[in-house]
Amino acid sequence: MNLPRIQRCGPESGFSLVELLVAAFIMAVGLLGLAALETVSLKSNTRARGYNTAVLVASQVLDAAETQARQTIQTQSQGGTVVYPTNDYFGAVPVVEQFTFRGAHLNANSADPVDKTTFFTASTTSVNAGNYAGAIGRLVVVTTVVTFQEALSNSGPLVTRTVTLTRNINHA
Repeated sequence: MNLPRIQRCGPESGFSLVELLVAAFIMAVGLLGLAALETVSLKSNTRARGYNTAVLVASQVLDAAETQARQTIQTQSQGGTVVYPTNDYFGAVPVVEQFTFRGAHLNANSADPVDKTTFFTASTTSVNAGNYAGAIGRLVVVTTVVTFQEALSNSGPLVTRTVTLTRNINHA
């Protein structure tokens, strides 16, 4: 009866200890690079979130100004007058509003402290750009500047960032 022979490994089969150590070192360097990349990615993501929310806040304020202008035109075209007790975006005094980290107006009645803390401040001004023929009202350039602060590192100083949006609005 012929049994198959088991071949013995020669001296060159397998990996040496030096080869394993070199491979482990290369892998460790690669993983450290990925960890550093993750940190940079998180910082970038946080900064982008701040800017995106600031743009959202500015757009929200400009939308409110445009809504106010349309209501004014509609009411005055029907012979009425409009009085805005708060946030007259087309008055002589700039309108300053405060928003939370989430981009919402402050809510003093909320149980969540985030909803009571100012993170974004929006200042809105308007400039009359003149009347134009054949239209009701006048063209007004409304500018909203949103400011917020962010830390560049956990222990570093706060840096003030600004986002400015401008919109042309037809106002009565």
